[in-house]
Amino acid sequence: PQLLFNFAQLSGQTDPAVASKALMTLLEIEPENLDARLLLASLLLEQDRVKDAALVTKSITNVKTAEQRDYLLYIRAY
Repeated sequence: PQLLFNFAQLSGQTDPAVASKALMTLLEIEPENLDARLLLASLLLEQDRVKDAALVTKSITNVKTAEQRDYLLYIRAY
């Protein structure tokens, strides 16, 4: 799982579609992975897939850090 996340982080800048697929695979394995969910939402926003990004973050009800909270609020405000 960590390898998929690292791959998505690295490839997200050059090929967000490939990174998104890697993160979707990761979320099938670890559906509660908040960092992966937030990164996926961010990549979807970059691809102008606002509705998909909203769906990805809809299930998030609890965050662990202030950084995650702020990032989630930013994505939802978009």
